[in-house]
Amino acid sequence: MTIESVLHRAVVVDRSMSVERIGLLTNRSANQVRKLILGEREVTVVELVVIAHALGIDWRELLSNSGDGSTH
Repeated sequence: MTIESVLHRAVVVDRSMSVERIGLLTNRSANQVRKLILGEREVTVVELVVIAHALGIDWRELLSNSGDGSTH
């Protein structure tokens, strides 16, 4: 499970979270969130933890699956 797949599922498939809501949580624009979902932008560790918490997911699993893609 990657952050991209989790966000895609939450925003597109389940519609349990909007791009705008994720943007508010991470202090990013909707465009930056879209780029994150598409894998065009790296996620910070803080963003990963905030998103995982909002979705009720263990952030450690996402972090371990992100490899070197997460930044500080």
